[in-house]
This record gives sequence, C-alpha cells and structure tokens, in this order.
Amino acid sequence: MHSLRRLHDGLQRGAKKSLDTNLLLQAWQRGAEICTGASVTSLVHRPDPDGDRESDRWELVVVHTNEALRRRNDPLRVTAGKVILAAGTWAVRKS
Repeated sequence: MHSLRRLHDGLQRGAKKSLDTNLLLQAWQRGAEICTGASVTSLVHRPDPDGDRESDRWELVVVHTNEALRRRNDPLRVTAGKVILAAGTWAVRKS
C-alpha cells in the first residue's frame, strides 16, 4: 500500500512522464520529427551491412489517416534511424 501512495503522490505532482504531457516535447526539442495524422502501412528493418546496430535503419511507408487526403496524395517513403510508433484510440461512451 505504501508504494501505491507514493505513486499517487507522484502523479499528483506531475512526476509521471507520458507522450501527451512531456515526452513528445522533449523529443522535439532534441531534434525529433513528429508526424501526426499518419498511418504506417509498412515498416521494414534494414540492418547495417557491417553489423553496427547503431547504424541500422528503418523504412516506412506512410499514408494520410484522413481518407480524403489519402486519395489525393501518394504514399510517402521515410527512412529513419529510430522510430517510435504510438497509437491512440477514441473513447466510446456506452449509453
């Protein structure tokens, strides 16, 4: 019970880190490119030929999540050293 109390106290003081409160801002301040409204249709790991894991790359194919925009634009191909995938959901209220 003591650890739950400490967790609760930390949350009340803003100690919890989350994407929506501070992690995205910190990533952006350090040079990360953040894309919203996008759906990844393909993610392929491309290992470094010399075995240097720090030089591994990822290839993504990205489309607009909005169907109207998706019909007007070709998929975008992106290459990155690091990729963070985050998904959200809509809260549905039951009546």
